[in-house]
Amino acid sequence: MVTARRAFVALWLALAVLRLWLAWRLPLFSDEAWYWLEGQRLAWGYSDLPGSTAWLARLGTALAGEHPLALRAPFLALAFALPWLCVRCARRWFDAQAGWQAGILALLLPLGSVLGVLAVPDVVLVLASVLAFDACLALLMKASTRAATQLALALALGALCHYRFAIALAGGAVGLLASAQGRALLRDRRVLAALLVGALAWLPILVFNAQQHDAGLRFQFVDRHPWHFHAYGLKLQLLQPLLTGPLLYAGLLWTLWQAWRRRADPRWRLLLGAAGVPLAVFTGLAPFVDIQRLSLHWLLSTWLLLAIAVPALLREHGHRRWRIGIWISNFALCAGLWGLALLATAPVGSPWLMRLGLQPATFASIDAVAAAVRAQRATMPANTARVADDFELAAKLAFALGEGRHWYSLDHRLDAKHGRALQWAIWGRDEGALEALRSRPLLLLVDEGALHPQAREPWNRHLCDLFPGLRWVDEVAIAGGRDAVLMYRRDPGATGACDYPALARMRQPDAGAHVTGNLIVSGWAIVDGIGVARVEVLLDGRVAALAHYGVEDVEVRSQWPQSDDPAQPNVGFSARLDLRSIAPGAHTLALRVVARDGRARVLERRQLWVGGVLREP
Repeated sequence: MVTARRAFVALWLALAVLRLWLAWRLPLFSDEAWYWLEGQRLAWGYSDLPGSTAWLARLGTALAGEHPLALRAPFLALAFALPWLCVRCARRWFDAQAGWQAGILALLLPLGSVLGVLAVPDVVLVLASVLAFDACLALLMKASTRAATQLALALALGALCHYRFAIALAGGAVGLLASAQGRALLRDRRVLAALLVGALAWLPILVFNAQQHDAGLRFQFVDRHPWHFHAYGLKLQLLQPLLTGPLLYAGLLWTLWQAWRRRADPRWRLLLGAAGVPLAVFTGLAPFVDIQRLSLHWLLSTWLLLAIAVPALLREHGHRRWRIGIWISNFALCAGLWGLALLATAPVGSPWLMRLGLQPATFASIDAVAAAVRAQRATMPANTARVADDFELAAKLAFALGEGRHWYSLDHRLDAKHGRALQWAIWGRDEGALEALRSRPLLLLVDEGALHPQAREPWNRHLCDLFPGLRWVDEVAIAGGRDAVLMYRRDPGATGACDYPALARMRQPDAGAHVTGNLIVSGWAIVDGIGVARVEVLLDGRVAALAHYGVEDVEVRSQWPQSDDPAQPNVGFSARLDLRSIAPGAHTLALRVVARDGRARVLERRQLWVGGVLREP
């Protein structure tokens, strides 16, 4: 027991230090910035979620300043408490040794080991689920005011956190009502009072939905889901063994089976309902629900509840080697995850991970963009309106610049996809409010990476319809050069045509191609309103060839009939590169499109392998 306790404390301390470091160094995830932005206007509920995530984000920065670590501090504190709660729960049910070992497993769950680093609702959701389970377990063993108070707290936390807590609530209800002892608790006034507190905690978000024609409910349960079969959801579920560790995954499912076999005991019935119902619901719905946002973390509460019972069962059945194998394999898995996480905090590591697709672009630092905004605003009047084309860019810039109440957002597909468009409208900061800005100077930021390439030209047209006379003034590369943020400005009274940046597409060669000898590079390039002066083909940043421009490409015209590039439809190009003198290995190919006014953009960066095979990550 002493060894298990020491191992738990040492592991908890080590992970606490790592989490603090990562929370300090990791750039803000776009959703974190959004919750901070919501927290600048405190409300009982928001278009995407109940209020507690925004409240905690506001609390952190109010106490410790506008820094990512301060924003994440309340979530870290809750995450630090979670393993100790697992220890307490397992000790209550089994014994001290099983408690410390359950705590170790909670720390060695890969997703659990990084919980709290990001200021997201899952921290409160997982804590509320485990806290409610522990309270119900205590009530089954001996009803008390303390346990009922804990249950009330857990139910309130969950209701104020996320709509998804309703699934955990249903699982716990099934687990309790499945036994006579559980049903008997409904005659206890203290338990009924706790249930009443939990029910009342749903009132704020229900009132919000009543005022907004059920917009939040429709988004969470209808709009965001395709509700037709797609195999991708099944493929995601196949990743669960990797997220939990293969040996531990087998142990968790075996624990669920053991709970079924021991269901005569009300405590095992509780576990069967609390863990089994969410597992069945999320697994069954996986092929039909949201495939646009990551859902692999939805089962973390289930795995933690089952992990509480795993050590005691393995010891009872004499599976010592299995238990040791779980610890070793999960420790190795967590070490690999943390290696990538710490690499993401390095100046060189983060761009490299983004280029390989191992780090989402939503983690990209926008410090360079914020610096460019400051420099541009220094040349503009004080009443300049600040607009970003989507919520992610608006929220991250608002945080970086300390301007939580000053940014507007356009009616971008990303805002609707994430349930944030309504919130901008409620604040009076959406596209419908921009008419009042016609007489003010305007600075507009556009995240080009948030748009599908086919949507970029129509989006430019939409911007010009909103702000005639718009001028493109700057471009800042982000996400290791994968994406770019475009900066536009509009002076009061400006009218007429807009100034557009160049757009281009490289049709060949494909990214990751194996090339030797002579390489043909072809595609198209346009600069609406001005035209293209020349297209240069770059190899590793140097001009390798000047493309022949003016080849007919009717596909571009048919795709974008409104394009007014003077060369339409002769906007294609081709070039030949002699690679015989190029050293074998990986090389970066790109295009530099120079407009007739002399301004240039570097586009379509892609890697090639000269003399070998490069496999895409």
